[in-house]
Amino acid sequence: AEEEAEEDPERSSEPPKILRMQTIQPEELSASYSSNSNEELLVLEYVENFRRQFVQLYPHRKELLLFPRNECGVEKFICTTVRPTKLEYNEIYDLESCALFVAEHIKYEHLWDPLILPKYIPSPTSVLNWQAGDCFDMSIVLASLLIGVGYDAYVVIGYAEKRICLADESVEPMVTHSRSRTSQSSSRGKKAQLKVIDGDVKEESVYTVKQRPVLDSAFVMKRDKFDRLDQELTKKEQESVPMFVEEEQEQEQEEDEYEGQRVHAWVLVRAGKREMIDNVFVEASTGKVVPTHHPGYKGIEAVFNHQNYWVDMQRVDDLKDISLALEDFNKWEFLFISSMHNGQRRNSTEETRPNRSPPSSPLDGKRVPTGSRRSAGQEGGGSDEHRVEGPEEVAEGEHILDLPPSWVDKLFIDREVFLRRYAEEAGEPKRTKDYKRSRVEHFAENSRRDGMTEMITLYSDLARTNMTEIQEYFANRKDKLVSRFRYFRAGKRIDSNRREHMIFENFDPGRPDALMKLVEKPDGRDFTFYHKATLDGMVNRIETFTRNRDPTKPVALHKVIETFEGHQSRVTYRSMTFEPIEPNTDAPPMKQQIDHPRKMTEKFERNSEVPADKDIAKRTFFTGSRPPRIHLIFHYGPGRITASTRTYITEKSLSGDEFSVQEYVVDPFAKPMRYTEQRDEYQLLTAAEKSLISEFREAEREAAKILESREKEEKEPGLLKSLHVQLQEKKVAEAMKPKEEESEAALKYDYLAPYLPKHAKQKALTKQDAQKVKDSCLKALKER
Repeated sequence: AEEEAEEDPERSSEPPKILRMQTIQPEELSASYSSNSNEELLVLEYVENFRRQFVQLYPHRKELLLFPRNECGVEKFICTTVRPTKLEYNEIYDLESCALFVAEHIKYEHLWDPLILPKYIPSPTSVLNWQAGDCFDMSIVLASLLIGVGYDAYVVIGYAEKRICLADESVEPMVTHSRSRTSQSSSRGKKAQLKVIDGDVKEESVYTVKQRPVLDSAFVMKRDKFDRLDQELTKKEQESVPMFVEEEQEQEQEEDEYEGQRVHAWVLVRAGKREMIDNVFVEASTGKVVPTHHPGYKGIEAVFNHQNYWVDMQRVDDLKDISLALEDFNKWEFLFISSMHNGQRRNSTEETRPNRSPPSSPLDGKRVPTGSRRSAGQEGGGSDEHRVEGPEEVAEGEHILDLPPSWVDKLFIDREVFLRRYAEEAGEPKRTKDYKRSRVEHFAENSRRDGMTEMITLYSDLARTNMTEIQEYFANRKDKLVSRFRYFRAGKRIDSNRREHMIFENFDPGRPDALMKLVEKPDGRDFTFYHKATLDGMVNRIETFTRNRDPTKPVALHKVIETFEGHQSRVTYRSMTFEPIEPNTDAPPMKQQIDHPRKMTEKFERNSEVPADKDIAKRTFFTGSRPPRIHLIFHYGPGRITASTRTYITEKSLSGDEFSVQEYVVDPFAKPMRYTEQRDEYQLLTAAEKSLISEFREAEREAAKILESREKEEKEPGLLKSLHVQLQEKKVAEAMKPKEEESEAALKYDYLAPYLPKHAKQKALTKQDAQKVKDSCLKALKER
């Protein structure tokens, strides 16, 4: 502890918990916080008696945490500090979601001295108000909430390794909690669940089809071998420094002079209630749910809840060998017998009657003063003392001391505080957590201007200096943005604000342009739409550039691909390819590039009402070739393995454009086309070519409009307010209304207002005026 204090020069002389307790005003709290009732005093006397006997019988054992002082400096039995409460929020009704909420809502502070039990345990109400506490404070809050929603939860006092005591997850891989990030309603409706990736074991079947052998070239394999060797050498050079840092961190992690001695508290949830199948440990500082044989937990001294206190009497080397059957008197010593179920007491009484020896409890057979359960003082007996050999004697005639109710007020979290969720960090409600080569930052909803709720940063090194990916999640955005993924070049330190990296943006339904996903790459741009919300049924629009885009120069298009679903013309695909542009020359304006494409292609669905050899499957306009050509490919007919084709070649002359036809017909008995039919089809195709260019021009304008709107939305992001926030703002606005407006509003709905004289607002009515008003009202009533 002294070495840790020397390492932190800014560490104050008092723990943060003590500094917060010094600001408490006892008169502002309930009387139970600053005083003890007669029943509590009797319990404290009984517990103190138990403590003295336990210390005398087991001097080698660590001291038990039985009656620490609360925030008012009053000693309270630790079991009465647990206050089972069921809050009104359904989002924390389950185990995982409740544990995650406590870990995020309360800022974790490690124990001031890692080897000594804390002397002060404040109430859960103060911990929730402070939104800060150590492992004992957070575990008591979590146990109170879990018991309130029906779990069989206990606070465990024991020992854990250093990284658990410090809530250090920087050497562990990132474990994300799959919250719904699509919309506000869905994120509140779904439960937080741990994302666990398990390797699926696939069994080979006898009837599986054997894979065909891979035929490799000896020359290619030899050439690739040298390439792989070069890549491996380069990779080893790049990873040599990170591997060295990783080894150093592992060595530091292994070396801990207080191994197995660090005091810690966590939560035990036993099987049986709420469909729990197995016993699990819950770490309140991180919200993780782990099995009871987790290697990070080294030992248990005691467990307690709001009903009883159990001392572990098992001396096992490994925690996985410990029994968590608290009703077993041979392995757990309990303080209060009144908390035992009647069925358990009955069974234990029957088992210990006549021909069986009583359970060997560590404090059995010792002197017990009248009115107490057990004592472990001196051997022998007297007139005012008797011997207890098992719980059957207690059940028959002993005066049982009942545990008093909790002295803590019912837990309460204001809805506004609950929606803010996170404790204050750097002036804003957020939570930052470091993992191995990653960092996760959570923000409260609507606390940031851009609506960001979570940001995950991935790094290529353990020092977390070289970013490779940034994942951003949003909520309540007016532009329906829900997530953004940024990818950086490997091996280079790139500023996240630059635009020369890849960006993926995902949107919820509801945008006017029906945009679902936008991908911006150095050499292209992809648009994905909700095709049922678009007029033409567009699904994707993919733009590829001749070279990396430069914000200061026009984009040099290479190819544009658009796909459709449910198009009225049965179009499923169309693309436009452009002439390549020299590297050192500027690209012409976008309109000029679209008006002079190199090639255009369209694909169509099968129309069952038209014969296959007349139903066009694909048509390509070679506008950049000399001479220009139009190539048609028709659908496959039934039982055909080839399709008919037709090519129109434009021949320019002084008299006008002429064409020639090259045709391949699958059916040898088909009637050949006449010249007039070919001319009419050619004229339709030339008109379709011009129409296709105009459609691409319109699609380009729509894409540019989407990009322009995205820039405006990022500069001025708008957020949607929840119903709770709207009601709160309405209440505040009504409270700030001037009283004159309230009087005018009340006068508006006054039924006597039409009959009052005009000067009624300025001065009181005279007797004559009041009589006139009365007569007018009676007259109007009779005329109705």
